[in-house]
Amino acid sequence: PPASAPPAPAVVASPTPTPTAAPAWRVQIIAAGTPAEADAALLRARRAGFDAIGVREGNFHKVRLGSYASRAEAAAAAGGVKAKLGVDPFVVRDP
Repeated sequence: PPASAPPAPAVVASPTPTPTAAPAWRVQIIAAGTPAEADAALLRARRAGFDAIGVREGNFHKVRLGSYASRAEAAAAAGGVKAKLGVDPFVVRDP
């Protein structure tokens, strides 16, 4: 019998960071209205070689890439994300 494809990763809420953790900058590629749409973007980003995470905020399912020490580093990375994935990413700050 043919092997079945692995299930798509689920978007989960990110854990609350510890108060001593420095804020991280990330590159967001989508804020989807459905988990399926976000899961597809998450899988696509991971297959393209990006360190991607899924975050649920309110009614939105977001996909964010990387973890950068500064806004400038994240902004520089966003250019490569746009070129590789064909999306209009933007920089966000994780709390």
